[in-house]
Formats: sequence, structure tokens, C-alpha cells
Amino acid sequence: MHLSLARLARLARLARLARPLLALTLAAPLSCARPAPRSPSTEALPAADRDAAPAADHDAAHAVDRRPVSDDDLRGELDELTVVRAIVSRSPSLSAHAHRVRSIVASARAAGALPPPTAMVTLWQAPLHTPFVYGDSAMLMVGIEQMFPPGAALSGETRAMEEDARAHVAMMQAHERDLVLRATRLFLDYRAAARRERVLARQRALVTSLEGAARARLSTGGSVLSDLARIEVDAAKLDGEVVATGDDKARARAEINALLGRPQGAELGPPAEHAPEVPAATVDEALALARRTRHELAAGRAMERREGERAQIAEAIGSRPTFSVGLVYGLSRQSGMPDTWGASFSTTLPWLSSAPAAQAEAARSAREGARLDVDALSLDIDREVAEAYGRVTAAARRVAILRTRVEPATARAVEAARAGYVAGPGDVMPWLDALRGRLDVSLALADGESALERAFADLDRTTAKPLPRRPLSDEEVLRGR
Repeated sequence: MHLSLARLARLARLARLARPLLALTLAAPLSCARPAPRSPSTEALPAADRDAAPAADHDAAHAVDRRPVSDDDLRGELDELTVVRAIVSRSPSLSAHAHRVRSIVASARAAGALPPPTAMVTLWQAPLHTPFVYGDSAMLMVGIEQMFPPGAALSGETRAMEEDARAHVAMMQAHERDLVLRATRLFLDYRAAARRERVLARQRALVTSLEGAARARLSTGGSVLSDLARIEVDAAKLDGEVVATGDDKARARAEINALLGRPQGAELGPPAEHAPEVPAATVDEALALARRTRHELAAGRAMERREGERAQIAEAIGSRPTFSVGLVYGLSRQSGMPDTWGASFSTTLPWLSSAPAAQAEAARSAREGARLDVDALSLDIDREVAEAYGRVTAAARRVAILRTRVEPATARAVEAARAGYVAGPGDVMPWLDALRGRLDVSLALADGESALERAFADLDRTTAKPLPRRPLSDEEVLRGR
């Protein structure tokens, strides 16, 4: 094929004709797709992901401190926040969620773009007796075609995927709160075991004191060997409880180390003691906080908006045509026949099909279902908050009763029995029974304080943001305030 000057001039004119089509093809993504808005609050994402993902449209929930915690910090006295911070900062699952959000955001950008143009090459008028001989054909057609869906469909798909990304951000924050709850519970198990160890150590010291008094009386002939036997039985039971409590503490330490990616036997510092607390907010305030900050509600509302966008997309596709524009250049293979060019235009006829209307109805039903899911979730959250708040109140009342009434009474009983045994010829059983009662009450109080802390952890999970707290006042709790 020889290109003459005249043919080159015709090619140049064709390029000038094609320029508007190419410009339209390149500019259409900017006009048909609304760019993803930059959200100011993506707290749950690492810094590298904040620019890429939109945040859930609700009040910023309690942000977990993700500053790294060194192993040296873990060997000192531990509090709840240090353990939670260490586990959250070392969790790979949160980074995995962040990458999923970035993937959705990138897909949203792609969804707003036009489909890629189609290149066409057509061989015309090839003789049947030599169909595969290129030189025998009359013309070679070269062209490009671009399809243009309805602009509302392109921009709507972008917005739908933006809402999908917001839903995933909210679910990532909910996953973070679940991880916080898990870490908190493990630390509370660790502290509960340490608290029981202290109670058992005090009880062992009291039994040792009783044993010393019994031996002193035995040396003077005022006691019998059966008294010592009874004391030794109680001491052996205490030693068994100490071993079991140590096993509980070791198991909690191993689980914490597992979440931290450390060897299970790695050293953990002693847990810091914590005074009992009660909510400084009413149950109605807790309900209002949960409705405002629960990540599941934010995710549900985002999915409702996503289904709304898809309903609008289906309606746009059902009422507006999709058209295609093409441009073709024909290279003549025969002498004397000029090169040619042509244009094509095609469009869909959605009004002649029932499929778009059915798809729009399905999208509207999905949107209504998502709205009802949010309503149902709101009721479940109200129930969860009310239940958790009630368990906190009940646990606080139990601790208050044990501290103000039961524990002082058992202390007085122990002192009376001790004084009677030291002063008189009675046997050891009253003192031993009083010590057993004191142990039961002390363990019940320790377990009650641990149950109060666990109930508070569950309440914080239901509200997604910790409620304000204040120290437990026994008198106020017993009065029902």
C-alpha cells in the first residue's frame, strides 16, 4: 500500500474530525461521575488510608489509642488501657479491614468512568475464492466506538460504592470495638485472678495464725490434736485454691501474649488495682449515646443510602437510553477508489423491555429492606444497652452490700471467735468457721468487683463510646440512686 500526499492530507482531515469524539470520550468521566468527597474523619483507618476512604457519617466514636507499647511497658504495672492499646496496635485484622476499604474506594472511582472504547478492524469485499489473501480485498475499515451509559447511572454507581465504603469503615470500627472488648475481658480475667490470689494470701496468713495459737495451746495441754487436724485440712484446701487461681492467671496471661504476638510464657507485669465505679450517666443518656455512636447503625444507614442510589440507577437505566458513537476510516485497496470515512450511532430502547422496570422494583424493595434493617437494629441496640446497664447496676448493688454489711459482720465474727478461743478453753471450731465465712465473703466481694468491671466493659461495647464514670458510693447504691 502506497501512501500518496493526497492520502496523507485526507488522514489529517480525518484526525481533525475525530478530535471532538476523542475529547468527548476523555472528558465524559469527569462530567458523568461525581468525585468521591474527602471526609474529615476517618479515625479508624491508619494514616496511610485516611485520604482514600470516606468515613461513616456519625459522631466520631471513642478513638482507641494506637501508639505502640514496648515490651518494657508490659513488664511494669499494667492497667487496662495499656493492654488494650498494645493489642489493638499489634492487630493485623484492622489493617486488613483498611485495605478492603481502600479497594472499595478504588472500585468506586472506576465505576464512575466510561467503559473503554472499542477498536474495530474490518476487511471488506474479500473474494470467496481467495478469502485469506489480504491484497485481494477491496477495503480495510479501521474505527473506534464509544458507549455512553446514562450519566445518572455512572454517578449513581460511584455514590453507591462510596456508601459501601462508608459501611465498611463503620464495620471496621465495630470490629475494633469487639477487639477492645476482647482485650479488656482478658485483662479483667488477669486482674480477677490476681485479686483472688491476694484474698487467698490473706486467708492463708489468718489460718497460719490460728494454727500457731492451736499449737501453743496444745503445748500447755489446752487443746487436742483434732483441732490441728481440722486446721491442716483448711490449709490444704487453701493451697489447692491458690494453685487453681494461679492456673487461671497463667491462662489469661497466655491469651494476652497470644494476641500480642509474644511467647505465651512471656513476662507480664502485675495488674494495677482499680476501685469500683458506677455510671455517671442515666440509662436514657446511655441509650442516646448508643443511637448516636454505634457503628452498626452507621453501617446500616450507609447501606440504606447505597440501595437508594442503586434504585435511582435502575430507574435511570429504565428511562434513559444508552447510546454508542463510532468513527470509521476506510483504506481503499483498489486503485481509483478513494479512501472513505463514516460515523455510526446506536441506542438502546429501554421503553420496549420490561426488564429495567423489574430491576428498578427490585432495587426499591432492597432499599426498603435496608431501612427496616436499621429500624430493627435500633431496637436490638436499645435492648443491649438496657440489659448491660441493668447488669452494671445489679453488680454495683451487690458489691455495695458486701462491702457495707456482710464483710464488716464477718470481720466482727472472726474477731469475736478469736478472742473467745484465746481467752477460754473452747475448741477451735468457732474460730475456724468464722474464718471460712470470711473467706467466702472476701472471695464473693473480689468476684463481685470483677463482675462489675466485666459488666462495665460490656456496657462500653453497647454504647461504642465509654460512659462517664464516678467512684462507687455504697450509700447511694443502696438507696437505689
